[in-house]
Amino acid sequence: MIKNLQAVADVTKTDRSVVYELTVSGKLKGYKTTAARMHMLLSFVQDIDGQKKKQRYYPMFVECTMTKEGDCKFIGTSKVELAYVFADKKGLQSDRNVSVSLCYVDQNMQWQEIEVSRNLRGEQFFDLYQQPRVLIRIVKRALFGLCTVLLPVWLCSGWLASKGIGKLSPRAQKASGKKAIFYHANDMVKADCAGCEGCHACCTGMGTSVVLDPFDAYRMTAGTGKTFEALLAGPLELNVVDGIILPNLKMAGEEEACSFLDQNGRCRIHAYRPGICRLFPLGRIYGDGGFKYFLQVYECAKETRTKVKVKKWIDMPEPKRYDEFVCTWHYFLKDLERVIGKDTSGQAAKTVSLYLMKQFYLIPYNKEEEFYPQFEERMAGAKRALAGFLAM
Repeated sequence: MIKNLQAVADVTKTDRSVVYELTVSGKLKGYKTTAARMHMLLSFVQDIDGQKKKQRYYPMFVECTMTKEGDCKFIGTSKVELAYVFADKKGLQSDRNVSVSLCYVDQNMQWQEIEVSRNLRGEQFFDLYQQPRVLIRIVKRALFGLCTVLLPVWLCSGWLASKGIGKLSPRAQKASGKKAIFYHANDMVKADCAGCEGCHACCTGMGTSVVLDPFDAYRMTAGTGKTFEALLAGPLELNVVDGIILPNLKMAGEEEACSFLDQNGRCRIHAYRPGICRLFPLGRIYGDGGFKYFLQVYECAKETRTKVKVKKWIDMPEPKRYDEFVCTWHYFLKDLERVIGKDTSGQAAKTVSLYLMKQFYLIPYNKEEEFYPQFEERMAGAKRALAGFLAM
């Protein structure tokens, strides 16, 4: 049994909470312990309906020393924020007292309980749960609504950027170390070279990289008034591209300049120049049955480029149909390259190359008619003729 028990309770109220502080001291006769600490509990109890009680326990750490008489002398304190005692406020009545008791284990290892305070009111346990001011509630709800709306937008934009469909933010570019991002036809990009005034660096030293597609052949023959065979005898040449023979612009002279470049370093066929020339300094990256544009940051010698819309820079009539043509031609060649790669004899590459050259380049296009219907008709014929190869 505890002798000389002294309990001092103090209740303080702040702007946000009510704090209950209890200090206890006394002697526990016949309590044998070699530990420097002993454990006690604080019990908070409120009668709800005379039969049911709402009760919570909190640990209280008490320091103790053994006296010469064999008693355990202890002293301890505990500080509790009352709002956290009854986390579940259901049934708690604000107009009734809450009693506080000290629970301890006696020398017979039995729990004993001593009431130390009955002056706590139920209302003191609600302070932290008072409704905030009206203005604060309005601001909180407005912020919650704003975040609810913007979060899906942020997530979608991040996903699109990761797929190359959208643009990375400047911070994301800096964090990833990437300067190049992907663009679509309606995006603005720093590619306008102001007519390449005083510069023709991209028209020299290009090797065999300026490969021509069927649309280039259509526009070039119409623009020059020459047949494709005549162009192959002069400014064009044939080379192997991924196993297939395709035409490209010929580089000539000590400067390895494009054959269509005049003495002043200007393009003689600028109005009907090939698609790759129109595209530069942009490039295309293909995937998922389509493509995206990217800026070749360090390839263009012109440092003072300005922003321009991608489709305006490429300057092709009917840009949507042109994009569809580019995809159709690219993925058709990829299908053929896949088949050619399986043939170790080289016969498939020869057969396919000869057929493509005749079907899409050497047979003259009708200059009085649109290109796309003519191309679609030739493509349908090519797929029928090469069906055996494509099925391999």
